[in-house]
Amino acid sequence: MEKKQKSKFYKVVLCLLLLSLSLIISCKSVPPPQLPPDPAKLNQEEKGKAYNDYELTKKGSVFWGTYFLQGANQQKYTYDKVEMLFDASSEAAISSYKKGTSLTFAGLIAAGTGGALLGYPFGGYLVTGEFMTSDYIMLGTGAGLIIVSWIVSEAADKSFEKGVNEYNSYLKNQY
Repeated sequence: MEKKQKSKFYKVVLCLLLLSLSLIISCKSVPPPQLPPDPAKLNQEEKGKAYNDYELTKKGSVFWGTYFLQGANQQKYTYDKVEMLFDASSEAAISSYKKGTSLTFAGLIAAGTGGALLGYPFGGYLVTGEFMTSDYIMLGTGAGLIIVSWIVSEAADKSFEKGVNEYNSYLKNQY
């Protein structure tokens, strides 16, 4: 490998490492969302206020980043943080949430594998300066897996949306 190509390769790797470290350091911990109180212990006025305080809203998409908001609280919760809210809800909400979680995991596996299959030939190209025949197969397979991961992520989004609607209707019936 030529010295110039090695230098370029190491610069790319160093930039990716620094980007990863900055993302890890900048992430902050978020307190867990609050579970709704027992409706039997609330009067009618408190029940109306409780619904507004504990209603869930889903923002974003799984592929680009999804998060949930609870009531007027503008704290962003990831799908794993709101699991306890769905567990305290109806069976339909739990089912939709678990389906969305499973699809998200499957989408992440497909996206990671597709990214590796795209990245490996490009890394080889940086080292050797040419693509081999097998590299084109890997590139096509990687691109296909990334498209599949996008489709699976869209299905996960729909499941999370359905779960949020079920959770909110359960909450409305309780309060």
